[in-house]
Amino acid sequence: MKLRSHLIALVIASLLPVILFAGVMIYTSYQQQRATIEGGMVDTARALSLAVDREIEASIRTLQALATSEYLTSGDLGRFYRSAQDAIKSIPGSQSMALMDTLGQQIFNLRVPFGNKLPPAAVPDLIKKIIATRNPAVSNLFHSPMTDTPLIVLGVPVIRHGQVQYVLELSTSPAFLVTLLLQQKFPSHWTGTIVDGGKIIIARTRQPDTFIGQSAMPNFAKETAGSEEGLFRGVTRDGIPVYTAFHRSQLSGWIVALGVPTAEVEAPLRRILAQMGVGGLLLVAGGILLAAILGYRIARSAARLSAGARALGASETPRLEPLRIVELDQVRRELEIAAAQRQQMEAALRQSEASLIAAQHLARVGSWTRDLATGIVTWSDEIFDIFGMQPQEVCPSYDAILERIHPEDRTAVRAAADEAFKYCRPFTCEYRIIRPDGAVRIIHGRGSVVVGDAGKPIRLFGTAQDITESKLAEQELRKSRGQLRALAAYIESVREQERTQIARELHDEIGQALTAIKLSLERSLREPEDITASLEPALELTNELMGRVRDLSLDLRPAMLDDLGLLAALRWHLGRYQNQFKIMVDFKNTGLEERRFAPAIETAAYRIAQEALTNVARHARVDKVEVEVGADEETLRIRITDEGAGFVPDFVSRNPTGGLSGMRERAIVLGGRLIIESAPGGGTLLTAELPLSATFTSATPGANTWPSWKDEL
Repeated sequence: MKLRSHLIALVIASLLPVILFAGVMIYTSYQQQRATIEGGMVDTARALSLAVDREIEASIRTLQALATSEYLTSGDLGRFYRSAQDAIKSIPGSQSMALMDTLGQQIFNLRVPFGNKLPPAAVPDLIKKIIATRNPAVSNLFHSPMTDTPLIVLGVPVIRHGQVQYVLELSTSPAFLVTLLLQQKFPSHWTGTIVDGGKIIIARTRQPDTFIGQSAMPNFAKETAGSEEGLFRGVTRDGIPVYTAFHRSQLSGWIVALGVPTAEVEAPLRRILAQMGVGGLLLVAGGILLAAILGYRIARSAARLSAGARALGASETPRLEPLRIVELDQVRRELEIAAAQRQQMEAALRQSEASLIAAQHLARVGSWTRDLATGIVTWSDEIFDIFGMQPQEVCPSYDAILERIHPEDRTAVRAAADEAFKYCRPFTCEYRIIRPDGAVRIIHGRGSVVVGDAGKPIRLFGTAQDITESKLAEQELRKSRGQLRALAAYIESVREQERTQIARELHDEIGQALTAIKLSLERSLREPEDITASLEPALELTNELMGRVRDLSLDLRPAMLDDLGLLAALRWHLGRYQNQFKIMVDFKNTGLEERRFAPAIETAAYRIAQEALTNVARHARVDKVEVEVGADEETLRIRITDEGAGFVPDFVSRNPTGGLSGMRERAIVLGGRLIIESAPGGGTLLTAELPLSATFTSATPGANTWPSWKDEL
């Protein structure tokens, strides 16, 4: 091949990656734009859902206000009928209102005069749900037998003396929801739809009379199942391909969806790809023409190189393979002699470089040099490896190094290098780099300045060593020490709090009682004739004092934990817990009856359960908690579950001074583990597993076969 042919091939090979890269960038930009559009669609669907919820909530609040009427309390249903007639006028889209008893029988319906006999409720399941939950509820779309039209029912309970006495219902037409969707003013060729819990279309902005009451498309039901919101691609009932964004109403369980035609979303990509194809072809054609012109000129110049190349050789004929470029093949013959002379030097140099590369790779140390006269910078292979760069992708330079240094460290590194160059002295610094893959590494850099005969710097050289692993190990060690100090401080703080509480109890409660007893006894000595009147209050105070001392002792450590074992202590604590916090505890146990464990295990299990239940009372905001304690031959397991507020599980690792950390440490000390599964708003499951090994034993009820053991407060 001639040089011009090589240049044309080079141009094509160079342009194709550029064109492909441009295509990728254009496609990435399009994907970002489409993601923005899709995010906007989901936001719009969420806004539509909130608008529907607001209208439903307004109607429910009106019903709830009406349900507090004194006429319902007094039983004057006729006057309540007239109040309902007045109230329904203020509810947009309402059709009728009805009062039901708890058996689902209509007492009155505004569609007919008061006192007429009425059929049972059309949606009995809604009434059962309202009575069971004692909360408002919304029905799915149903066909009313009284009006022969599709309707939706909102219902609220009428509670008197703590019991549901009636159910007040409001029926509305789906047309009201269609109007509500149209009021949001999105483009007319978009499709807004509301689908109820039975996957039935109850409102639609386009052709509502045709599609209301029909089932949603199977793809719609599949994509929205179990999701609060999202976006998928499908086809509408009238056959239009669309991207569908949806949001599930928290109030009604309905799905509010917004369909945008697929062509509207994807049209920009087709247009951009067409423009890129035409532009790419023009660019390749122009590059080939330019390469042909330049190749002709370079070929003529290359032919003249043969005369100068003869000066590089001696009398031997070069032994190089023939070159494919005709014009440069003559130069090959003249270079063989020079190549032979260089072979020995290059072999020695390669051996030296191989040894240096091996040593640098082993120590993770790279070297660099910079010639100040020529500006040429060289890097060892390890420098490329440390900085995550490929030799064919970057030209070694001072600026290329600075670009990879972390922006926060760049100024300090530049200052250290400038000062070393200015005063001709070595420098050392540590800095962070950001590799092309985003990884951050820590580098220890050294450098020196070579001074020439004139006393001026002529060359710089230095090394860069990757010390990331050692730095991370140091940080982890410091973090662990900090966590231990924080935990120790927390334990000491808890001790002080307990001591303060005990001291306050002794001083304020027990001390006052003892003082009162002393005064009563002194009075009996002064007035022996009235000793009964003096000793009776003293006896009452003594009994009260004994109770307070008993409660204080139980708070510190229940004696039944040592005397009767873990199961009895847990039952006693759960009883006190329910009375104190009004939280119902569902307690289950297996393998604990007539069984005792090592004192350390019983104490740890009791304290973990106690602390976990305290956290539920403080943070979960629930009225029920489940406690399961079970033991087999190897492990004692404690599971405490609530459906409360939840939290981020890595809170334990980030906050080593809380009760969760204390529970974890109790488990770890015994060779066990603590597992926390939680999410904000998703409840919490705490599991503690304590290995029993050979430290468990059986015991008769009430027997205490283990020595008394007191844990730290």
